[in-house]
Amino acid sequence: MKILIVEDDDSLCRLLKATLTEQRYVVSTATDGQTGWELSQTSDYDLILLDVMLPQLDGVTFCRRLRAIGSQVLILLMTAKGSSDDKAMGLDAGADDYVVKPVELRELEARIRALLRRRTATQSPVLEWGALRLDPSSCKVTYGDTLLNLTAKEYGLLELFLGNQQRIYSQSAILDQLWTDDQPGEDTVRVHIRRLRQKLKSVGAADLIETVYGLGYRLNAAFQAATTAVITPQSTDSALSTDSLLVPLESERLKLIERLTTLEQAVQTLLSSLPDPTVRQQAKRDSHQLSGSLAMLGFPEGTETMQRLERLLYQPHADRVALQTELAALQQLIKTASQQPGQSQSLQAGTNAPPPFSDANSQQQAALPPHVLLVSEDSTFTEPLITTQITAKLQAVIAPTPSLARDAISRIRPDVVLLDLSTQALPEAFDLLAELADSTPPIPTLVFTTPPQPINRIALARSRNRYLLQKPMATDRVLNLIHQVLARPQAKEAKILVLDDDRMVLHLLRKLLETWGLQVTVLSEPTGFWQELEATQPDLLILDVQMPDIDGIELCQQLRDHPDWSWLPVVFLTGSRELDTIQRIFSAGADDYVSKPVVAPELIMRVFNRLECTRLLCSQAEIDRLTRLPNRQRSRHQLAQQLSQAVQDQQPFCLAVLELEALKQLNHQYGHAIGDQMLQQVAALLRQEFCPQYPVGRWDGAEFVLGLYGLTSQEGSQWLAEWLTEATAALQALELTHQAVEIRFRSSVAHYPNNGSELEVLYETARTNFAVV
Repeated sequence: MKILIVEDDDSLCRLLKATLTEQRYVVSTATDGQTGWELSQTSDYDLILLDVMLPQLDGVTFCRRLRAIGSQVLILLMTAKGSSDDKAMGLDAGADDYVVKPVELRELEARIRALLRRRTATQSPVLEWGALRLDPSSCKVTYGDTLLNLTAKEYGLLELFLGNQQRIYSQSAILDQLWTDDQPGEDTVRVHIRRLRQKLKSVGAADLIETVYGLGYRLNAAFQAATTAVITPQSTDSALSTDSLLVPLESERLKLIERLTTLEQAVQTLLSSLPDPTVRQQAKRDSHQLSGSLAMLGFPEGTETMQRLERLLYQPHADRVALQTELAALQQLIKTASQQPGQSQSLQAGTNAPPPFSDANSQQQAALPPHVLLVSEDSTFTEPLITTQITAKLQAVIAPTPSLARDAISRIRPDVVLLDLSTQALPEAFDLLAELADSTPPIPTLVFTTPPQPINRIALARSRNRYLLQKPMATDRVLNLIHQVLARPQAKEAKILVLDDDRMVLHLLRKLLETWGLQVTVLSEPTGFWQELEATQPDLLILDVQMPDIDGIELCQQLRDHPDWSWLPVVFLTGSRELDTIQRIFSAGADDYVSKPVVAPELIMRVFNRLECTRLLCSQAEIDRLTRLPNRQRSRHQLAQQLSQAVQDQQPFCLAVLELEALKQLNHQYGHAIGDQMLQQVAALLRQEFCPQYPVGRWDGAEFVLGLYGLTSQEGSQWLAEWLTEATAALQALELTHQAVEIRFRSSVAHYPNNGSELEVLYETARTNFAVV
C-alpha cells in the first residue's frame, strides 16, 4: 500500500514516515501543498495523509481539487482545529476521515487501517495463492504452516503480486509501486526477487514467482492449481500439463492434412501435360499460407518445403525436376502428419504461457447461477420472476425494502438488482441506488416504476443508474434485460485485431493471445477491414503482409493517412526475411514485425511492449493538458461507445455542447493566463457534476461536449440548465480580474433517437441550435 504524507512540520513528517514504513507501507512525503499535489498527480497512492494548514496550497483546497478531477484516493485530514465547523468543511471537501492533532500514533494507525479496509471491503482481507497466505492486518506471511520472515520490500513484493494475481509486473512497474522518492536501478528489483525466491524455496515454493521472458514477473498459476483446484483422478494430468494447447491443435492437424493433400493434387496437376493457370494461382496462395502455419502446428521442417515450392510456383516455367522433388517432400510431410500428432514447437516450447486466467474459486463461481436481488413489495411483479427463475437459470431473492436489501447484499453480493420504485419511499430508494453505484465494482441495477408515478429522472441519472423501465412488463422481457446486463463483456487487458488470410494462423493466434488475457478479434478477408475496425475499436493491429485483394503494407499506409486511426500500433506478420520487405514495412508506418513461423515468446513480448508504449503515449496524447479532460479524439470514442450502448439498450441519449463565451473577452483584456484559469475551473465543475459516469471532453477552444445516457431531450436540457446556472455563479465568484466580467455560455442539446443515430449528426444538430444562457 502506498501512502503520501503532506505535512509542513518536518519532525512530525519524519516520525509519521518512520512509523508507517515500519508497518510495511510505502511512504512518500511532501512539506508543502503544491509539492504534495504534484506527487499525487505523478503516482498512484492508496491513501493521502493531509495536513489542513499548509504553505502554497492548503489541505481543504488540495482535497477539493482531487475530487474535482474524479480522484477516488482515500484522504485522511489532520489539523489542530477541532471545531465541528472545521470538521464539516473538511468532510464536505471530500475527505474520508478527519483527526485532530495531537493524535496518538496508535489511533492514527488504526484509522488508516480502517480506511484501507473500507476500500477493500468487497475483497478477502487475507490474500491467498494456494498454500501462501498474506494477512495485511498482522503483516504475517505463511506458506502452509510455516511463518516467513520477510523484509519490508519482500513483503511489499508479495503483497503486490497477490493483490493483482493475473498481472505481469515489469521491473519499472515494481519500482514505481514499491519505491518512492529516490528510485534505485532495475538491478535492485532483481536482487529483491532473488532473495524472496530463496526464502520461498526454503519452505517448498521454489517456483512460486515466475519470470515471463521479456515482460517481468508474476505468480505461477501451477502453484494455485496444485493446491486449490479440485482435481479428479481423470483430470489430474491435464490440470497441470504445460501442453494444454495441444488438445484443440489436434483438430487443426486433421485440417492441415486435408490442405496438404489438396496442395499435392494441385502440384500433380501442374506437372501434367495440361497445367491449369487457375490451379497454379491457388497453389501459390496455399503454399504461402502453409509456410506460416506448419511450424506453428509442430512441423517446422515443412516450412522450408512450402517456401521452396512457393518460389517455384512464381516461375512461369518452373523446373519440372525441382517441382517433382518438392512434391516428394510434400508427400513425405503428409505421411508424417498422418502418423503422429504434431507438437507445436513454436507456440508451446518455452512460452511460459499460463493456463487460462481462472482458478478453482472462479470456476466454482462460474458454475453457480447468477444471483438476482428483487427489491419490491409487489407480489404480482416478483412472483412470475421467482417461478421462472429455474428455467431462466437464475437464482432470485426477494427483499421487500432497501434495509432488507442491504442485509441481503452483505451476505451474498448480487450480480443484478431489480429495484421497484413504485413500492418504496423514494429518498431511501435513492440512497440504496447510490450505494449500489459506489460499490466496487458497481452492481448493475434495473429500476422499475409505474405510470403516472412522478420520478425525477435527472436525480436518477445523478445516482449513476442507467436503466429506468416501466411496469407492467412481460416476464420474458425482464429476463431478457437481466441476461443482457449479465452478458456485458468483462474488461480485458487490451483489444487486438488480427488480419490474416490463413484461418489456421488466425485460430492459433487467437488461442495464444486470449490465454494472456487479451480480447482478440480475427478477420480473414481484407474487404471487411474498415467496418471491423470501427466496430472493434482495437488497441493494436496484427497484420499479414501478403493477402488477396490488398497488400498489408498498402493497408498500413492507409491507416497512417486516416485521421482517426493514424495512432493505431501495427505489428506485421511476414514470412519474408528479405531486407527490402522489412524496409517497406517500416516505411509504411509499422511499429514492429514478427517473422513466420511465429515464435510465441517473441510475439507476446512484442505485443505487450507495444501496448505499454501506446498506453504511455495515449495518457499524454489523449488528455487535454490545460483542462485534464479527454481531448476531442478520446472523447469522441467515449461518446460513440455510450451512444452505441444506448441503441443496444433501447434507452434515450443526449449529446450536450456548451461554449464559454467570455473566453475571447478575457484573453483580449487580461491575457491568456486568466482565460486558462477560467477554462480549468469550467473543466473542474464539469468533472464534479458529470464524471465519471458520463463522458466529458474539451473539443475546441472553449467548447465542451458531454453525453447524458438515459435522458430525453427535455430532461437533458433541464439538467444542463441547472448546471449552467450553478457554474456561472461559481465562476463569477472567483474574481480572477479586478473588475467584473460577464460570464455567459452558449449551449444546446441533441437527442437520440429524435435528432439522429450518429454522433456527428447529433453534434452538428446541437451546434446549429446554440442558444446563449
